[in-house]
Amino acid sequence: MEAIDPFSKEKEWVVKEEELKRENSVKSIRSSFRDKTARRILFYRSRQAFEKENPDLVVYYLGVPDTSPEVLSEKEMKDYFEKAQERLKK
Repeated sequence: MEAIDPFSKEKEWVVKEEELKRENSVKSIRSSFRDKTARRILFYRSRQAFEKENPDLVVYYLGVPDTSPEVLSEKEMKDYFEKAQERLKK
């Protein structure tokens, strides 16, 4: 699986060369989607196809960047808005 910046097209491997099992899991921390919101999962039937970078199947996922703050309590929400108001005054 590759992570991709949809604007610059910069790519980085999240998982590379993992053989399929009955079940495979790939976990990514939320912040990893901040700059590289797209994911490409590439499937190869053979080692030769992989080495030639010729996937047999590609699954695309494009997430929408979440720019809203993550707050877990009413106090954090209040603090966030107080700081936002202070920034507006500057």
